[in-house]
Amino acid sequence: MGTMENSQYGIWNFHFHPPEGFLAVYPVRCGYQKITQKSALENHAQAVLVYFLSGEGELSWDSVSYSYYPNSVLFLQQAGTVSFSPKGPSEYVFILLQNAVPPPAPIPCAFQRLPSGNPFGRMLERFFRCAQNEQAGSIYQSSIDAFRLLMKLSELSMDSQNTLSLLVQDTVTCIREEFAFLTGVDDLASRMGVSKSYLIRTFSAEMGVTPGHFLQDTRLEYAALLLQGREYSIETVAGMCGFSGANYFCKVFRRAMGESPGQYRSRNAGHHSPDLTSPLMEMERRQVL
Repeated sequence: MGTMENSQYGIWNFHFHPPEGFLAVYPVRCGYQKITQKSALENHAQAVLVYFLSGEGELSWDSVSYSYYPNSVLFLQQAGTVSFSPKGPSEYVFILLQNAVPPPAPIPCAFQRLPSGNPFGRMLERFFRCAQNEQAGSIYQSSIDAFRLLMKLSELSMDSQNTLSLLVQDTVTCIREEFAFLTGVDDLASRMGVSKSYLIRTFSAEMGVTPGHFLQDTRLEYAALLLQGREYSIETVAGMCGFSGANYFCKVFRRAMGESPGQYRSRNAGHHSPDLTSPLMEMERRQVL
């Protein structure tokens, strides 16, 4: 996908109205752009995918910078601004996605350069043809198309052996095992034996999300699991998942999930039989101690 022949530059919105409880990834906007000077892409969705068709230059986000070339791809799992500094005319396509945090499969790095003629480029071209011709179909079909793109990107990432560094692997493990007891990124960096700035820079570059966001998402993941039962009060759930208080927990949960913890529990409690054994029982035991 070195170019988009017979295609006009522009931005296309997907006017989907997701049904209640729709949790699958789906596109909200896509675009085909040409840049010749410094510019920025604002992402107000949950994730952004950028693929460069031509040109070279620098891109940056959240104090992390990369050199891009044709077939370079960026995938970020959080909202924010991506800044471009092209060395000459550059073309890229982008897709803004909802419900892509976490992605349906692990993508080992935020930025990579794919080989020429890769199948991901051809899949993207078909995706954009449908968007430009208003043939995207229903939210369900577009969700399938977006899912396939992320799966192919994940597959190519694995094939190119872009593995996580030992530091990031250890950080992910620490967050997964100690999320209820970590006081924040400063504490996390101290446990890893590196500076906070170095941890943020390295983790963000490889994971596409800051360690702070990853920690919060992990806490919310386990909070949602606990709320599927009625064993614990909301205040207790907040404490068991590492939140400083019930009010803050409710605010963060509502912002991320679109409803309060109580509303989430009302919809889900009794519909599932969550396994609240290790690590949650171990977490409860340690808090009692």
